[in-house]
Parts: sequence; C-alpha cells; structure tokens
Amino acid sequence: VEGKKTMGLELVEQCGGRWPDVVVYPTGGGTGIVGMAKAHDELTELGLVAGPLPRFVVVQAAGCAPLVRAFERGETRAEPWTDPRTVANGLRVPGTIGDHIILEVLARSGGAAVAVTNTKSPTHAASASAAGMSPPGIRCANGMLAPTTADIAARPLPFRKPRLEIGSVLRPQTNRSARSASSP
Repeated sequence: VEGKKTMGLELVEQCGGRWPDVVVYPTGGGTGIVGMAKAHDELTELGLVAGPLPRFVVVQAAGCAPLVRAFERGETRAEPWTDPRTVANGLRVPGTIGDHIILEVLARSGGAAVAVTNTKSPTHAASASAAGMSPPGIRCANGMLAPTTADIAARPLPFRKPRLEIGSVLRPQTNRSARSASSP
C-alpha cells in the first residue's frame, strides 16, 4: 500500500497541490485506490492538502468484476469471481485482498463501480501504439495505451445525472503496454 500511496502523492504534486475531483481507476486488485485514499488522508492530516477525498470510480472487466458486483449489491466484501475472462491481464484478478477497504473508500468518496467489456481493448491499444499517440484526450508518456486502460479511455463517467458538473477527472494508465501485450 505504501508504494501505491506514492501514486497519490505524485498525483497531488502534478495537479498543483490539489486532488482531482474524480479518479477513474482500472481496477484489478485495487491497491491503487487504497494507496491513493491513504495518501489523501495523510496529506489532509498534515495540513498539506485541503478538500474532500476524490470520487473514486472502480472500472473492472465485465468478465472479472468482483468489486463491481459487491458494490452493486451494497455488500462490504467481494466474493471471488469464478472463471475470470478478460484480454486485459491487469484486470484479471478474481479475488482482492483489500476488497472491504476498497468498497469503504467508494462509499466514503461517493464513488462508483462499473464493468466494461473488453471488445475495444486490443483495437484501442494497437491504434494508439501504431499512431505513436494515445486516443484523443488521453495523454500517455510513451504513446502506448495498455489493454488495462484502453477500454475505459473513451467511456463516459458512470454518474446518473447526464449534466453533472464533475470538474477535473483523472484516468490513469495503470499497466505497461509492452508487458500487458506479451502476457498470456
């Protein structure tokens, strides 16, 4: 968790000392969300950052979505997913260790959890790689978009009010493309 907390610290630094309003996070094991929430709490306690916890949005592959299922049912624990299927290897995590913490962070932040199909992942990743760039509006340092992130890159946020003002949104790339593309 301390390593993933670093992601939150870097996020605040790169956002000029503040948190984005929403963090849409491709979630396998979910420790990134736990770490970022811990960074928020510690920075707030130290008085280095003010403001509420960002709304976290867990995004999982429809073929492996234990956290989404638990969130939709209002449960505090996520049962392991049987027969996980997804082209995004980083999202193929049928059981999470910190499920109860992740679900608590979603509740505390007013966040959400959604499942997406992976039908566009290879296409998005390949086209971003071939063009040497990411899809419109998505910036990646190396121009490669991993399958873990590709399918959520162009999706609308899962909030019910279509005109909801949400402010700043972060959709991090959470997996290296080369590793993801070559993994079984």
